[in-house]
Amino acid sequence: MGIDSKIPIAQLQYPLIFKGILTNWRPVLQWDEAYLSSKIGKELVRVQVSKTGCFPVLDSPISETISVSTLLNRILDPQRDPVAPKTYLNGSETFSNIGHGGSAALRPLLSDIEAPPIVPMEFLVKSALWIGGARLHSKLHYDGNGCGNFNAQVRGRKSFLLLSPKRITKLNTLPSDKFAHLSHFSSLILKVDDMPHSDALKGLPFFHGTIEQGDMLYIPPLWFHAVTSLDPININVNFWTLPSHGYLTPLLKELVGHGAQQ
Repeated sequence: MGIDSKIPIAQLQYPLIFKGILTNWRPVLQWDEAYLSSKIGKELVRVQVSKTGCFPVLDSPISETISVSTLLNRILDPQRDPVAPKTYLNGSETFSNIGHGGSAALRPLLSDIEAPPIVPMEFLVKSALWIGGARLHSKLHYDGNGCGNFNAQVRGRKSFLLLSPKRITKLNTLPSDKFAHLSHFSSLILKVDDMPHSDALKGLPFFHGTIEQGDMLYIPPLWFHAVTSLDPININVNFWTLPSHGYLTPLLKELVGHGAQQ
């Protein structure tokens, strides 16, 4: 997909999928389960566990530290109990993180992870790895770091539903006094497959699309999104970048000056 050079990516006002832009990116070419097992199979990573496959778990969340090989086996074992809890490496392990280095577990992959040219590296805050199985769902949320999100799909497919931050008053974010670290999540119980038909979103404009291996999705700062993993294994790398004043200033002026749209 071509890019209008007159509009810097960081100033895009809406989400955009760049189809096939990563076809020749090294992770897309190399990172299957055998490669990851050989490179980082013995490394320990922090994962989240959910009985329903919906993340994050608000009541009694469960986290574990397991090897990458164990994670991959849980995801790919065809004999595994289909009602067993789902395990998700949900961005807790980073390749880079502003102010300090990334996770030791991912260092063997650093030579592979040169950021695609579309990512403005001078504004990079953090990049992280996500690995999960089919039918995992994220709750509707905006990224709590307030950054733009360059979402690179390495394996599998993910379905996204996205809504403008101007709709925040309709999306029932969790109360900050009870969910201090999760107040950027919506309390709406939704799945991507159901969302286009949900009464909770009736009348609200939204974007709905799917990214597959070699695609990149750009999510502008503060846009709400919910995600469903569609294939037996999904591997994804996120690059978060500082928001552009050309994007953020007009948005904040509209939200503060006129209130979020009702």
